[in-house]
Amino acid sequence: MKDQRAHSRLSTQITATVEVQSAPDQDVLQGTLLNCLTKDISLTGMCLYNEVQLPVETKLLLTMELGTPRKSFNMLGKVIWSGIDNEGGNGYMIGVHLVQLPGDIAAWQNAVLQTLVG
Repeated sequence: MKDQRAHSRLSTQITATVEVQSAPDQDVLQGTLLNCLTKDISLTGMCLYNEVQLPVETKLLLTMELGTPRKSFNMLGKVIWSGIDNEGGNGYMIGVHLVQLPGDIAAWQNAVLQTLVG
């Protein structure tokens, strides 16, 4: 089956701080802070490794540093899929679609492209 993604993704491990803004039927998760690693990243989404399973439709505030020199970016994302890490980890993999990109979109795009091409 051909990949249907709009943007290329590259496997990479970058630390992302995630704050749960809202989680369907899981109010106890609201405000939870999580430190996650990315499995891959693109211009409009990413896959995160996480120790807590987050339900689909969970809204997240993500903060991460990318680029050279390093720059901090804040974004809003939404969980579009979630499942057990079948690659030997003890946690979960979370697919996140970025619904609100950073204010400086050009800097974000440049930083992601730097990450993708090395």
